[in-house]
Amino acid sequence: MFSKKSVRPLEVPLVRRCFSCHQLKFAIASQVLIHKSSGRPYCRWICESCGHKRGIRATPGYLKNLQTMDEGDQTEAGSKVLAQV
Repeated sequence: MFSKKSVRPLEVPLVRRCFSCHQLKFAIASQVLIHKSSGRPYCRWICESCGHKRGIRATPGYLKNLQTMDEGDQTEAGSKVLAQV
């Protein structure tokens, strides 16, 4: 499964499919593994809720970047939002 030794915590929030629960969520950590038959590297991602169960926590830098992303999504009441469909 997701061993703690080779887990790399993320600093930038990314939406990825969690290796454990298979849902699209913000990943807090990644793990690079080598595929047995092809020998190519591939990444596994873990979300905050599944990482919490394994003792993997989000870094303070990650939480700060996530908060700034949330603040950037809010728009002012008088501004117009143009969307291309």
